This record gives sequence, structure tokens and C-alpha cells, in this order.
Amino acid sequence: MYQSYINCVAESCWNQVYSCEYDKLIEEYFVQCPAATEPIPFWPAPDNAPGGCSCNLGKVLHSVMKAQQEYTTCITNDTSTSVIQLSNKNTACGCCEVSAGLSAMYETCPDTIPADMGADLWLSTATLYGELINWGTCGSIFDKYSCPNLGFAAPSSNSSTFYKPNNLPPNGTHTLYNTGAVNALTAPASGSVFTWSQSSVTYTVTASPWKNTAVKATAAGTSGTSGGSGASGTATAAGATKTSSAAGFSLQLPSVGVWLSVVGAFTKMVLF
Repeated sequence: MYQSYINCVAESCWNQVYSCEYDKLIEEYFVQCPAATEPIPFWPAPDNAPGGCSCNLGKVLHSVMKAQQEYTTCITNDTSTSVIQLSNKNTACGCCEVSAGLSAMYETCPDTIPADMGADLWLSTATLYGELINWGTCGSIFDKYSCPNLGFAAPSSNSSTFYKPNNLPPNGTHTLYNTGAVNALTAPASGSVFTWSQSSVTYTVTASPWKNTAVKATAAGTSGTSGGSGASGTATAAGATKTSSAAGFSLQLPSVGVWLSVVGAFTKMVLF
């Protein structure tokens, strides 16, 4: 179903492939389809992409996925025979994971409301709602452990800082919005015809021609249905609002925070 959605956008709404809505579609794809792998067409969007999202949610998601992978490596790479040392080290791994995800959000999109990037839900689920890791006490953990020494790479391409609970940057105040007009992208980003693959399936996608300042929809391509329902949730925060100069297509999908919530909790349940 989600692969059909991706194909539909690439065929008939290709001028929106860098939008916030498309980013959310891909996030949902990773939630619902554990076999989903990269590369995914047009994702993550390049920096300053025409008609792109005000916050590159693809970059944020990549950073969170990386933090989760590093956490798994960190807790399984134990050589100490001391139960106390092992427990302290595993706590440090958890603190670094939480910090890596939050730091990536604050550094990748410093002007965006953190909740819109999933910061609140990430904090809740990465700590298993405070039961596994007490984020408020991680400051003292960071005085004893170095996240890079534990195998964590720089949280984002913008910064190598792992923020502590008491020194996070000021919250951004802008909600997510699409930049530029709906016709900011006037030619298919991957050409008129391209292919992409998932598992054993290869799709050939033909972009509809640009006519009369609008994208012509076609019935060509794959289709699918699903009777299941996806995860849902919300995260809210106060702040100023920016709006795009033109409204693009709108997919009724949960926010990025939902992906972080589902995957974060699932990872912890598997490991513990």
C-alpha cells in the first residue's frame, strides 16, 4: 500500500516530493513496513530543495535511526565482569541515545518547534517513559562517560555536541511548513522515467507531464489496499506559525513524533 502511495506521488504529484507531507509518508512507511529499506525515491530531500519542508524531516529521521543503532551496539559491546559497572555503562548508553536524538533535532532544525520534530515523544519512548532512563539525571552520567568513546558518532552534520538535560538550546518557534509555491519544482526530480526497488519488487515510474501549471493525474502504476490502521498520536507546543505561499497536496498521516514513538518503544521491548 505504501509503495503504491510512493509511486502515486512520483507519477502524479512529483512537484511535492520534497514536501513535509511526503516526508511524513516515508516515515509512516518505515513504521508499517519493517522490511522497508533505502534508497527511497526523493528521500531524504537535498538541502534547500525547491518546495521542500522547512525542516528536513528525512535528516532528523536518519539521525534518530542512527542513534538507535548505536545504542544497540553500545549495550551489546560489554566486556566488564562487574554488574555495577555494566549497569552504569548501559545507563550511559541510554543517555547518549536520548541525547543524540534530541541534539540532532535541535541542530538540524533550530527554528522548528521541537515537538513538531517528535522531541517530546522521542524523550518519552527512548527512556521508556522514564522507567528505563531518567533523562534528568543524565547530566551526571555525561560527567563520567563520553558518548563518542561509547561508539556514538556526531548527532548531526551540523554539530558534534551531545546536549545535557540542563543545557539544551532554546526551543524553536516555527511550525512545519512547505517552502516556496506549489510550482517551485517544475520538472521531475529523477527525470520522466525512473526505477526503484524494495525487496524483490522493482517499480518503473513514469511522471505525468506538466500541463496548465498543474500536474496531470493518471491511472497508471501499481495500486493496493490495506484493511489495517496505522499508529497515531500527537505532540503539541506553543510558538509562532509560518505558512507556505501555496497549499500542496495533503496526506492525512501522523506526525514525525509517531514514528519516533513506535520505533523507540519497539526497540526497547525487543532489547529488554
